Amino acid sequence: METLGTKLRNLRKQRGFTQQSLAEGLVTASMVSQVESDRATPSPALLEALANRLGVDIEYFANSLVEKADDVANFKLAKQCLQEGKFEEAIGLLKGLSWPLGAPLKPEVIYNELADCYSKIRDYGQAVKMYECLIQLGYERNDLPMVVHNYYHAAIALRKHGLANVATVYFARAREVLLHNPQLYMPIAVKIDMHLARMYLLEGRFAEAANLYDEILQLHAIYGGVDHGRVYHGLACACLCMHNFDRAIEYCDRSIEEYLQNGNTYSLIQCFINKGMALRYAQRYEEAHAVLRSTLANIAPLDSLQRIAVQHELALVSLAMGNYREAMEQADEALKHTKLERSVEASLKLVRAKCRLAFGELEDAAQELEWLESNQERLPPALLPDIREAQRQYFMASGRQGDLIRLCQAHARAVLTIQK
Repeated sequence: METLGTKLRNLRKQRGFTQQSLAEGLVTASMVSQVESDRATPSPALLEALANRLGVDIEYFANSLVEKADDVANFKLAKQCLQEGKFEEAIGLLKGLSWPLGAPLKPEVIYNELADCYSKIRDYGQAVKMYECLIQLGYERNDLPMVVHNYYHAAIALRKHGLANVATVYFARAREVLLHNPQLYMPIAVKIDMHLARMYLLEGRFAEAANLYDEILQLHAIYGGVDHGRVYHGLACACLCMHNFDRAIEYCDRSIEEYLQNGNTYSLIQCFINKGMALRYAQRYEEAHAVLRSTLANIAPLDSLQRIAVQHELALVSLAMGNYREAMEQADEALKHTKLERSVEASLKLVRAKCRLAFGELEDAAQELEWLESNQERLPPALLPDIREAQRQYFMASGRQGDLIRLCQAHARAVLTIQK
């Protein structure tokens, strides 16, 4: 479609005018340039003067001018639809605008509005496409803050779209732009690093997550606004996963102190759970038991997820302490809940199997082990050695020598397969 600017430029060149000569006595050459590039829309009086100088009637440009006016009206209507929650209508109006856009409309505004609309209707794939348009526009203009902000927003949309790995890449790209341009003062750097560190934890990149959390603490001196509780909590999780249990406990204590100060009860409970886990791994069972019992008493009655987590940890700690009755009680209470991850359910059933074996209740232990055997393909690999050990104990206690031999042979074959 031929725009008003295109028509003006083509006609000017046909008539042998430069932008300066066409503008002389009417307007600046810069204004003519903006009109020709569709970055500005002339007033009707100016358009008529230009048409007279070029020897055409103003009607030659009228249709294009009407289209521009319609675009502005449709944009205003789209904004109204957005405010009223009519997001699909707003999208239709915004997509119907004629490109290149005329003044006062700007591409970055349209892309942002479209991204917002798509996000509101949870069409995150289309929202990401709009953010990518903004990223490209930012690079074209050398507008690096625009690039950084839209990498960030695209990453958030990608994560909501279920593409966590791609979201990590976009967070990392935003961070890379900031690292290569230290002159940029952008407080959003803290948010980017916090999200990226969290993604690294979820992906099992624990050392990278720990390094990034350390960097975030340094950013506090530049930008402020760092949630130290979340940072220390993240460091505790990273250290726990790297088996640095003493550091994990230290960071849990720092995080607990921060959460107590800012009244973040939910995160405080989660941090106590992590501390109990770190103490258990460090074989400081009495301390772990005390922390977890105190935590269980302070969980809100309706918070089933955190209650399950504490009961699960208490069952494991009690089992390690040889307190089979309490281990059994906590496992039973946790298994009453319907919202159980399969890995947690399996771990709790294994606790019950071990307790049954300790009690000499071989038939009940067999039932727990049968469930674990039938579900082993859906269980975490880390749990399988403990299951095999419980099966070994059961076969020995029940005198099933043939099954014990077959179990040992299967284990030997698995080891040989891994070694090959």
